Amino acid sequence: MAEVNKRYCIGLDQSYTDTGIAVVQDGKVLFAGHENFEGCVLRYDKRKRLIKRLEKLIDKCKSKGEVLVTIEAVRLFSGSNPHISVNYIFGTCALVGAIVDCCITKNVPITWVETRSWKKGVLGSSKPSQKPLEGVKDKNKIASILYCINLGLKEKISYKVQQGKNKGQIRYNDNIADAVCIAMCGYKGYKLKSLDSF
Repeated sequence: MAEVNKRYCIGLDQSYTDTGIAVVQDGKVLFAGHENFEGCVLRYDKRKRLIKRLEKLIDKCKSKGEVLVTIEAVRLFSGSNPHISVNYIFGTCALVGAIVDCCITKNVPITWVETRSWKKGVLGSSKPSQKPLEGVKDKNKIASILYCINLGLKEKISYKVQQGKNKGQIRYNDNIADAVCIAMCGYKGYKLKSLDSF
């Protein structure tokens, strides 16, 4: 029987390139990983693989307690670019739709949160970090990576470059870091919006 006092918050930083996945329970990170879709060619195959993995994760968490899934909102602009391609929007909406259908089928609530909201709610600010971090060029990614490092998750989000001129240098998977923050935002219940009726 499920322990109803436990709530497992699954956070997804969804994309077709690399999807960050994290599970938070009572403010503690139980899992931090990603799906890089190795071997997949078609987006359809990528959706199938992600949903299969999400189903297993939901089932595992649901056997122990309540489950909430939170994803990042689909962006319609990026930085100084006021428009994102129609192909990107359609593709990402198809991915989100697959996630929503999975959650509805599994009878677990599905919510979304805007990028600025989870950054403000978890990191304290949505502004780019002014503190440099070796191995990270994008200032917008530094804060979530540092947050995870402070949680003791450096090994979960870091890797060594295996070849090329940067071989041996440390790099970070910001998708995993963002997923941790999104899951933590789900735990805190900060500015979440329901997708259950979609």
